[in-house]
Amino acid sequence: MSDSKPYKPVPDEELIGVLIMNATTILCILLLSLSIAMTLFWLVRSIIDTVEEHKRDKRNAEWDAEHKKLCEKRDAEYHAARMKELENK
Repeated sequence: MSDSKPYKPVPDEELIGVLIMNATTILCILLLSLSIAMTLFWLVRSIIDTVEEHKRDKRNAEWDAEHKKLCEKRDAEYHAARMKELENK
């Protein structure tokens, strides 16, 4: 009649091995994906932090320059007032 081979079921041990291999592969892929995502996040965050730090340093330098001018002006006014006071004595 037909020359087809009879159905031969796959042993349970072999199926379990394939399932474990697939689960291991999936877990490895997930772990690799997570590590790549964390690396990209760290890289982007580092770039953003560097840019923000540069802006903050520039802003602080401007503030320091303005503060220094105000202190010098205040000191000069104080010195002038003190000299005037000493002359009047």
